[in-house]
Amino acid sequence: MQLMTGGEAVIQSLLACGIDTVFGIPGMHNLALYDPLIRTPGIRHYLPRHEQGAVFMADGFFRASGKIAAVFSTTGPGATNCVTATYEAYASSVPVLLMVSQVRSDLIDKGKGAIHDLTNQLGLFSSITAWSERIAAVEDIPQVIVRAMETFRTEHPRPVAVEIPMDVLEQKGEVAIPSGVAFSPPSGDPERVRQAADMLERASRPVIYAGAGVMTADACSVLRDVADDIEMHESTVSRVTTNKYIHTPQGLFELKYFFHSRLDCAQGEAMSSVRVKELIKKKISEEAPSAPYTDEDLASYLLEQGVRIARRTIAKYRKELGIQSSSRRKKMAAFV
Repeated sequence: MQLMTGGEAVIQSLLACGIDTVFGIPGMHNLALYDPLIRTPGIRHYLPRHEQGAVFMADGFFRASGKIAAVFSTTGPGATNCVTATYEAYASSVPVLLMVSQVRSDLIDKGKGAIHDLTNQLGLFSSITAWSERIAAVEDIPQVIVRAMETFRTEHPRPVAVEIPMDVLEQKGEVAIPSGVAFSPPSGDPERVRQAADMLERASRPVIYAGAGVMTADACSVLRDVADDIEMHESTVSRVTTNKYIHTPQGLFELKYFFHSRLDCAQGEAMSSVRVKELIKKKISEEAPSAPYTDEDLASYLLEQGVRIARRTIAKYRKELGIQSSSRRKKMAAFV
């Protein structure tokens, strides 16, 4: 047990849990966080121009590095400025630890004119975080931060909001800082994994639909190995991809195959870009290699082959293959 202020307990607990990066803006209610922060080696602070930017920065920091960051926000307007970015992290399953200050404990929700007093401030975050909690005593700070880290590492990763009144940040108390904090993510159900493997093995047109959980679990290389082993098509949800790349802590990972639209993925009809080009070349070589073709001509042929792709994608492939475009146009109800 060590005698320290609430602000010191926050900084030491963050370091004990492996959080060494903070994005935030100081204000009169959270200065007790910044006093120990500037005196503590091993923790970095980045000052944005707006609290919304702080949360977006913590969000991006995790997506780029796989590491969790904390956000320090002051009371009232500072807290409301965090809402939009916190919702984005919630919707995208990104863990962000939001540390929001509050007016003195005896003034919370009393409507007595305390500066930046916001009725039910913590309620702002109830629907856009995994959970939110107010800390009432200095001694409780470490266990709440450890619980947040446990949520990030062992459950569906989403933001957590922790509210600490300014008097709690300034008070001193006997605090037990944890050491050697480590969490193991839950293992998959062996029976369900076996069932999935059996289904993939029997599938005639298998599809992997991978999301942000692949990155969170540091399983990008495993996903690539599985796809290579069974020679299947890959896709990732749009929130973690740019065209045919998935963002990983090791950089951009290029997918071997990619879908052309969400409809393709939903129908299980997508094919690799190489295969689509092969079909287009086969059509023109069998018919009239030098003749112009409309995008609709090519789309109709591909549809006959069981491939549904977007018109803009067909136009791109036609240009890449040097196929002349015709000014003829015809309606095609099945066009994606």
